Amino acid sequence: MTDGGGEVRYTRAMALRSVCVFCGSRTPLNSGHASGARAVGERLARNGIELVYGAGRIGLMGELADACLAAGGRVGGIIPEHLRS
Repeated sequence: MTDGGGEVRYTRAMALRSVCVFCGSRTPLNSGHASGARAVGERLARNGIELVYGAGRIGLMGELADACLAAGGRVGGIIPEHLRS
């Protein structure tokens, strides 16, 4: 539903259950990016939102997933078939 000006308005609250994030798998040059990824992971866990991500254990993806898990969150990884071989 829109308000006529293009703004989307919801008539009832929608619960966010999961978020899919794909980000860099290299070690970030800027440490601020790594701390930001950790903050997002922690916040997802605190709010009971599952992280679905690219299943990398390094770089920003690893920082994000490790922080979510460390804060007690749920994490699911997706690896495209062509990257498994």
